[in-house]
Amino acid sequence: MALSWATPTHAQEYGGCERLRMGQLLGHPSPRVLFLGERRGTRKDLSRARRIVRKLAASGPVTLALEVVDGQKQNVLDRLSEGKLTPEKLPEALGWEASVGFDYRWYERLLRLYAQDGVQVSAVGQPVQLRPDEQTLPLPPGYALVLADAMGEGPVPPELEERLVQTAAWRDHRVAQAALDSWSGEGWLVVVVDRAQLEGGLGVQWQARQLTDAPVDFALLADAGSRCYKGDRLLK
Repeated sequence: MALSWATPTHAQEYGGCERLRMGQLLGHPSPRVLFLGERRGTRKDLSRARRIVRKLAASGPVTLALEVVDGQKQNVLDRLSEGKLTPEKLPEALGWEASVGFDYRWYERLLRLYAQDGVQVSAVGQPVQLRPDEQTLPLPPGYALVLADAMGEGPVPPELEERLVQTAAWRDHRVAQAALDSWSGEGWLVVVVDRAQLEGGLGVQWQARQLTDAPVDFALLADAGSRCYKGDRLLK
């Protein structure tokens, strides 16, 4: 099950996006957490993410967490890094075609970074689930507006709005927690997620800030000619 996102259209004030160069984004000391928003399966975005990881790895350890890969497949990535699985067998072992569906070629170059010194690759994707009643969860202010905007022409009925907010925030929380759990706390943690989970500054990176004392940054990997929320950070 997956939520269907559309380009933002109306609910939030647009403009005021910060456009920054790669050096501005990466010119900070570690330890640090960086969320990167990709357009699913887009070569330009994924190539840029790979370039960022390689630059960071040149000066210290990097954990690369991929939200596109189901967290339950971490054992497959572990087998790859241990030499117990060949790269050619990786898409089959991940069940890529059936469970992911986006062009594997562009993600392959990211996944193969496991072979670069100082880079650890982890799987942190989480299914969409209702928040369990016994779990408490902080909610970012104004999140309902961002989510309603993302639904485009399929607005959520008012009676279901709270459930949507809770469900989306619960998934954001679990992705953030899984990524942080995969990180030693040394160097950089780079988390590549669907850009819809970063827009408005109220998604997965907001949850991460509630879970760690490490500095947390985020950026969308391309502006794609689309409007953006005030406070969004776009790589030039």
